[in-house]
Amino acid sequence: MRGLARSAATLPLNGGDQGALWLREATGDTSGEVTCWFSNQQAADFSKIRGGQELTIRGVFNGEGGVQLKFCRLVRVE
Repeated sequence: MRGLARSAATLPLNGGDQGALWLREATGDTSGEVTCWFSNQQAADFSKIRGGQELTIRGVFNGEGGVQLKFCRLVRVE
């Protein structure tokens, strides 16, 4: 998925196993927002992201409630 980081990533806290990043379509349409969940092993890469940066992310859409992308990996930050 390619989109804009809505804000900085929320990193795993107190030994947690997942962090999250909220993305939106580059057009700014908030109806296209996606939650991207990443593991604590990916936290160092995601910690560098700031709101408004354009990103390319890979992950798995799991079909659960809402639009969520699991097992995210950062491909590129522009």
